[in-house]
Amino acid sequence: MNNTEKFIVQKGVEHKTIPLICSWCRHIINVKEWEIERDKKISPDFGICPRCLKKISRSNKQLCKRQM
Repeated sequence: MNNTEKFIVQKGVEHKTIPLICSWCRHIINVKEWEIERDKKISPDFGICPRCLKKISRSNKQLCKRQM
């Protein structure tokens, strides 16, 4: 075993839970478990929930109709 392989074994990974949060309504959309390097800082991930996507799609369609 070379030094790199020893370092990886010693460093290891952790299983961390990372939430996916809707940027519009701030509700948690999903939570997934990821393998992250030990001691690495993590933050939530952001997206859009189906409910907000539907609202935005509806309002965009109405806006497009008004502009025609």
